[in-house]
Amino acid sequence: MGGDSARIRLYGVVQGRSEGVTGAEGDDAVYTVPYREISCLASYAPDGGMVDKKSVLKELLDYQKVMERYLQKHTVIPIKFGTRVETREDVLRVLESGYAEFLKKLRAYEGMIEVDITAAWNDIAGVTRRIADEDDEIKRLKEAAFESPADELLAEKIKIGSLIKCALDRKKLEILHTTLVHLSDVVVKAQKQEIIDGNDVFNCAFLIEKAGETGFFSRLDQLNLDFEEQLRFKCVSPLPPYAFCTFEVIRIGIDEVDKAKILLGVDDPAQLSRMKEIYLKKVLECHPDQDPENPGLESRFKELTEAYKVLSMVCDKQKCGLEAVGTKDFFYVDQAKSS
Repeated sequence: MGGDSARIRLYGVVQGRSEGVTGAEGDDAVYTVPYREISCLASYAPDGGMVDKKSVLKELLDYQKVMERYLQKHTVIPIKFGTRVETREDVLRVLESGYAEFLKKLRAYEGMIEVDITAAWNDIAGVTRRIADEDDEIKRLKEAAFESPADELLAEKIKIGSLIKCALDRKKLEILHTTLVHLSDVVVKAQKQEIIDGNDVFNCAFLIEKAGETGFFSRLDQLNLDFEEQLRFKCVSPLPPYAFCTFEVIRIGIDEVDKAKILLGVDDPAQLSRMKEIYLKKVLECHPDQDPENPGLESRFKELTEAYKVLSMVCDKQKCGLEAVGTKDFFYVDQAKSS
């Protein structure tokens, strides 16, 4: 399924068993790799990866196109953008490691899609002027500022600016609350997301039933009318549930496991509870607070903490000791913390 120099991109997981090419032939081909009753969407990518902004953007667009295509007929649980593995066997081991959680989420999010909505001010300068004209405290300070000595004027302006910002933030929260209430009976979940542009009022992801798209967008159209003079809405849809359930894959090399075992002084049958006891005892002995003048303690502390993190990830998924790892790299699969 590809040359020796190929690496495999992972997109997401769907329910059902299928194998082979499902998209275009050639470089853009997307494959499904089955494991039990789930399958992973994957494609080949040349070695070198995303080396510059242009290649990152191209891969991101390709990633999104694949998602859009599969969302037409499937529920897709996304794997974090940029995730790659080396071989088909690696794909199978990713599916094996995350199988229970993948299946659980596929069932939980069946028939659902994400819609991302950003609301931005049409005229933020006009909004701030209205706030300044209508807020009694701000008006009082502006009038007093005209009579302030020159050396106090800057402080007064900063105070006025701070009050305007607070009033603007309150207005943003009111609009978000109004939006959430207006859409509450046509969404399953809502998740606030980071605001990037200073003109944005809110950035929110909504999880909706695919069968309820018409009702959702009808409500959104009404919001557009209600806020026509103040806001403009930008909508991106359909999306898999990125904000609610994106999985990350961490490859842990067998050499990392061996190094961690030596650092903590544990053997294969050691259970996670025992490892924790050993770890806590060792880090107490070398905690940087024991001797702030000794830089070696901090380095040792970090090494032990990283070793425990590696072994705990392995044991957490294996639900047993380290003997199940064998002699191959291990794939830790879990829901990304940002989801």
